[in-house]
Amino acid sequence: RKTPSKAILLTTAYLGQVLDSIWSSLPSPRPDEVEIKKMAWAAYNIGPGAMKGVLSAFEKQNKKNKTKTKATYSLLADLPETTSATGQANEYVIGIMRRLSWKD
Repeated sequence: RKTPSKAILLTTAYLGQVLDSIWSSLPSPRPDEVEIKKMAWAAYNIGPGAMKGVLSAFEKQNKKNKTKTKATYSLLADLPETTSATGQANEYVIGIMRRLSWKD
């Protein structure tokens, strides 16, 4: 962790693990790659377990409403049951998007 080259490898490996975890938890229909990136950044911040909880809440909401809505990060961040879990992650994702000159 103390040398940049090793830190980059460790971060890459961790993000790969996070993405695998998120991908296997996504309800159908799955989001596009930009939304997956936002979810990965959020999961990097709050942890993949918390992100799985957010995805589970989203899936329950879809079942309750009898819809097949595609998961997007903004929909996940707006879930009332997960607001406290995703508030910090939401700010993190918005900050990254702004630095990359993306729109919120």
